[in-house]
Amino acid sequence: MDKKLSQDWRWRSLEVLWIFLLLFLFVGSPPPDAGESHYLVKAKHYWDRDFCRGDLFLESPEAHLVFCWVFGWLTKFCSLDATAWILRVISWLGFAFAWQRLSWAVAPQRFWSILSAGLMLALLRNCHMSRELILVGGVEAKVFAYMLVLLGMGELVRGRWNWAWAFMGAASAMHVIVGGWAGVALGVAWLLAPKDRPRFIKMLPGLACAFVLALEGLIPGLLLTWGQDKDSVNSAHQIYVFERLPHHLVFHRFGNWYIARHLALVACWGVLAWWNWSKSSRVQGMVLGAVLVAAVGIAIDQGLVAWATVAGTSREDYQSSAAPILRYYFFRLSDALVPMGVSLWVFTLLLQWRESRPALASYGLVAALGIGSLNIVEICVDRSLRPLPGAWIQPHPTPDGRWRAWQLRGEEGHQQLAESRRRFAEWKNLCRWICDNTPAKAKFITPRNQQTFKWYAERAEVVTWKDIPQDAAGLVEWRKTLSEVFPPEGFGSDPAVNSDAEIQAIAKKHGASYLVIDRKRSTRLIGLPRLRPDDEPLHPTYAIYLISPPPAAP
Repeated sequence: MDKKLSQDWRWRSLEVLWIFLLLFLFVGSPPPDAGESHYLVKAKHYWDRDFCRGDLFLESPEAHLVFCWVFGWLTKFCSLDATAWILRVISWLGFAFAWQRLSWAVAPQRFWSILSAGLMLALLRNCHMSRELILVGGVEAKVFAYMLVLLGMGELVRGRWNWAWAFMGAASAMHVIVGGWAGVALGVAWLLAPKDRPRFIKMLPGLACAFVLALEGLIPGLLLTWGQDKDSVNSAHQIYVFERLPHHLVFHRFGNWYIARHLALVACWGVLAWWNWSKSSRVQGMVLGAVLVAAVGIAIDQGLVAWATVAGTSREDYQSSAAPILRYYFFRLSDALVPMGVSLWVFTLLLQWRESRPALASYGLVAALGIGSLNIVEICVDRSLRPLPGAWIQPHPTPDGRWRAWQLRGEEGHQQLAESRRRFAEWKNLCRWICDNTPAKAKFITPRNQQTFKWYAERAEVVTWKDIPQDAAGLVEWRKTLSEVFPPEGFGSDPAVNSDAEIQAIAKKHGASYLVIDRKRSTRLIGLPRLRPDDEPLHPTYAIYLISPPPAAP
């Protein structure tokens, strides 16, 4: 092997490891993270149908079959925690390799890929509009899909269009929305490419490969509504878009600050593009494609709102018209690719300035290092003050969950952080007791907003807010069950808003034998037999009650 090539390989490997370390610091909280408690539990059930049998979410059709096929089998041999860490390492290494390869293709300077990764992560975390955070949330299908998109972008910069299309197809197999929109963005890049772009016919091998691979993700998605009646499908779309996920899908429901900061980043990208459309123009064409997809989503959203206002359309009719269109995550790719594009533009510009304006280039490198470092330091400080899984923090089971830990100052802030740690430890102990002392096939009514019961207790639940099926029939059933167990008029009281008799009737209907209560939310006394804690008064936050004896094992 040529000595120079050997040295390049070593340097690039070192850069990959440094980027891997950045990713660990960026998203290395204890498992489960917010997505892992949802998707890894689903993958485990896919390979072990006895795990949490009867759970509404787990028994619903699988939307990400390839993810389950490729990675779910690990849950047969490893605990959920171990599976999460194994898949995190795989995804972080893959993401680090893909980013180093892409960054090097744009700005081939030693260690610059590390700095560009740090800047990209800071922008991803602080400039998203629809809360598409890619890596934040832990291991799920979209993480691997974005890794494949990055690999495709690296091939695109090198002019290998067929390989770029193939990677977009593989991304679609893993997550059809991510890969599908990335394919559209790649098409925009082809249309905007310089005169040396390949003829369409020369890309047919890559397009054919992409199509075949994408079918692995597309077919399971189509089957989610296949053969179901039109009314159920329309209701499911409205539930999904306007009740469960408007923060991802409905532009006029986004916070003003989220919109402003992302549009500011888009404007920054536009200035850099106007100033420096150069070697990286192909990959920046993909970024422009992502921006155009988001612009179409905004136009559709605002157009439908204007139409409904002028025509005096009812809210129900408006949502019925808008939901089937808005459910396609128009803003997801822009949230991801614009921060990447800005980071790549910055380092392309710094590479040019090294010769013409070396002092300015040095200042730019220091600024990029500072922004990336401050982002990582803030995350590490937050995690040291609140070393808890993201799946525990996200649903705000304690007041501190709504803030970054360092913002909670003074004695009150310290008390909130201590209370959060205490309640989490208590929750885990309760779940472990349930796992050790209740039948494996038992089903539970649990607090509405928690999302880690199945992870720790390994028991089925009647319904929770986080675990939403994605098929039409399952979505309609989820909403109906959620309203029965947690009536809207008693939102703050969880299932305890129901009388004991109503709880027993709900449990009988849904096959539940036990009730878990968060006593911070459900303050009324429950008249059912209490199994834990078995002392008085009730100091612990959580309590478990027996509703009816579980069915005997066959």
